[in-house]
Amino acid sequence: MIVATEFGRTVKQNGTQGTDHGTASMMMLAGGKLKNGGEVLGQWPGLKQEQLFKGRDLAPTSNMYDWIAGSLADHWQVNESQLRKLIG
Repeated sequence: MIVATEFGRTVKQNGTQGTDHGTASMMMLAGGKLKNGGEVLGQWPGLKQEQLFKGRDLAPTSNMYDWIAGSLADHWQVNESQLRKLIG
């Protein structure tokens, strides 16, 4: 199972005490046959001002579409480059 969102949120609140659309997001993969199960993979860039993307967003560290493509290729037992031709 893949849980993902296509956009992140800004780190700081806006004028209405909410947050705006941001850059980086998160995703989770869950399943009984995952390689590296029980691990957290990826990088944590931090939330300090100097670590933020454009001074406002969590910095992106990877492309979620690469993770999804790799997961689908493994699950369907197809070559990753062939899969990319099918799903773009």
